[in-house]
Amino acid sequence: MNREEFHAYADKKIDEIYDRLDELEKKRDSATAAAKEKYSDQIEAAKKKRDELKADLQKLKGASGESWEELKLAFNESAESFKVHLSNIKARFNE
Repeated sequence: MNREEFHAYADKKIDEIYDRLDELEKKRDSATAAAKEKYSDQIEAAKKKRDELKADLQKLKGASGESWEELKLAFNESAESFKVHLSNIKARFNE
């Protein structure tokens, strides 16, 4: 995958994360007061991680040579880890 293809792929990943967070916020907003309080902190922490991932993507877009490859791998690992984190939050809503 060349740089341009990877940038498009990474942008799509970020969009998916935004969509999943929106979905979690809607579930939280329709939950009981106790559940809202329980999940609000987790969702806010996830938003901070999302923002960090987006900042990492911006660094990746400006990187060159060897650093680009390293940042690309780090971005992929972070994005996958973040997706698992969001899935875990979503699963807790369904408990």
